[in-house]
Amino acid sequence: MTSAWQPIDTAPDEEGSKALLFDGKDQFVGVLTYYNRHGQWRLWTGEKPVPWDGQTPTHWMPLLEPPPDH
Repeated sequence: MTSAWQPIDTAPDEEGSKALLFDGKDQFVGVLTYYNRHGQWRLWTGEKPVPWDGQTPTHWMPLLEPPPDH
C-alpha cells in the first residue's frame, strides 16, 4: 500500500472506508470515512460519523497500519 497522496477519484468508496483527505489547500489531519448511502465523506471520531463541512477533497491517502502490540 502506498503512502503518497492520490487523486480523490481513486479513493476507496466502500461504505466505512477510512482515509486522510486533502482539499488542495489544507490537509485534514484526522480520519474521514466514506458512506455510500450518503455519497459523502464524513468525520469519524470513533463514535457516530458526522457530516464533514470541509472543502471538497482533491486527494486522499490510506491510513497507516497501527503499531504492533507489545
